[in-house]
Amino acid sequence: MAQVILMIQNVFKRANQFPLRTVLMSNQNARTILNMLIAIPLVPKELMADALQDIRLQAEAVGLMDNFLGLINYIDRQWLYVVGPDILSVDGLENIFLFSRRPSENGEC
Repeated sequence: MAQVILMIQNVFKRANQFPLRTVLMSNQNARTILNMLIAIPLVPKELMADALQDIRLQAEAVGLMDNFLGLINYIDRQWLYVVGPDILSVDGLENIFLFSRRPSENGEC
């Protein structure tokens, strides 16, 4: 889960480094594509590469591929290739909120 948060933080940082900032402020399609990129960890791990390719095609379709090329390549290279879908995906974390119902020491009487 920490990897997902780190990925989202880095994508936002990179979005401000690339010439995306002004595009994101003025273009709803650009914001939608950024939201889709941030949602990559929510995709089942075996579909992540396909999802990124779909986002790439969507950026091309709306004429924003030049703006997003660096960011998409960064996600592909750093997060899907180096970190890997097994670690990045939240798929399989369905039991993350199943914790003990026992009250904490402070709550016990």
